[in-house]
Amino acid sequence: RLFAAKTSRPPPRASHTVTEATRRSNASVMQREFFRTLVYTDLFFLYADSTHGHNHLWWPEWSAPLGRALTPFAVPEPGKLARRDFAGGTVLWLPSDAKDGVTVKLVAPQYRFGKTESLREITVQPGTGALLIKEAGR
Repeated sequence: RLFAAKTSRPPPRASHTVTEATRRSNASVMQREFFRTLVYTDLFFLYADSTHGHNHLWWPEWSAPLGRALTPFAVPEPGKLARRDFAGGTVLWLPSDAKDGVTVKLVAPQYRFGKTESLREITVQPGTGALLIKEAGR
């Protein structure tokens, strides 16, 4: 027969808390997959922050006021910039196998989501992307 040992302490519990440090370390991974999902598919996106109990934080980017897609999703091509325009902004993705960054001239001023600087052009480096929001009234 097996008997459980009696102790005055409860058994240790695994922490299911996603810390701010973990969130920051996952931000670039989440953004990469989010941008790629937006430019290459019409699919829903969910990023699981850990394998401990299905912790799903709400990332601010998910609330970006993009609206409906105005252009079809891009077909992935090695080293080629992918762009998708939406009613409320633009999403860019440059695969990591691109040789150099790409500068994109914008038709109307936009700003990076979460920033306030108005942009007329933006340079995207290999393995990165941008979530751009149209200025109000444009």
